[in-house]
Amino acid sequence: MIKGAAMYPHLSEKVYEEVMSVCGNRKITYDDLSKLTYLDMIVKETLRHCTLPVIGREITSELKVNDKMTIPPGINVIVPLFGLHHDPRYWEKPNEFYPEHFSPENEGKRPKGTFLPFSSGPRNCIGNKYAMRAMKCLLANVVLRFTVSTSEPVPKDIIHDLQYKIVFLICPKHGWNVRFHNRVHKSENPSSELTLATPA
Repeated sequence: MIKGAAMYPHLSEKVYEEVMSVCGNRKITYDDLSKLTYLDMIVKETLRHCTLPVIGREITSELKVNDKMTIPPGINVIVPLFGLHHDPRYWEKPNEFYPEHFSPENEGKRPKGTFLPFSSGPRNCIGNKYAMRAMKCLLANVVLRFTVSTSEPVPKDIIHDLQYKIVFLICPKHGWNVRFHNRVHKSENPSSELTLATPA
């Protein structure tokens, strides 16, 4: 999320403007999170690109996929989430960072089950609501207090221009090279900057 904010500062500024319009400079509360709709779009678009690459499931009852395929019970299947999240049948700009994928209008058009960052059904991630709130709270507080930048080039094609590694989740191969700059509000002077760089 933060690396995305650094690569796409115009999107980060839109989040900042939304946070300021809802919260001002005060502490962000639980009730504020539901009002931060663009922030929600940013978090979901991040999860579309960086999440579990696959999940495995065992078929417990006969599953009819289509007129030509029926999967019998007892079969183990792999669901390729990364492929699903970048399928051009469901995503207008599958290889771009495009938060509008998650506008209310676009979410309403998409079939259920095409976005599964926390899996789905009885075996989905039990912490998914907490995780979403935590990520939104983190990003909102970061953009409220800092601007972020990176020396890395902005990828035109996220799939082919970025290198990934899999450490349970899909992560950028060269880590998270991001600089934090204290955000300067009106009548304030610029201060220090903080650099965050994780090992590859």
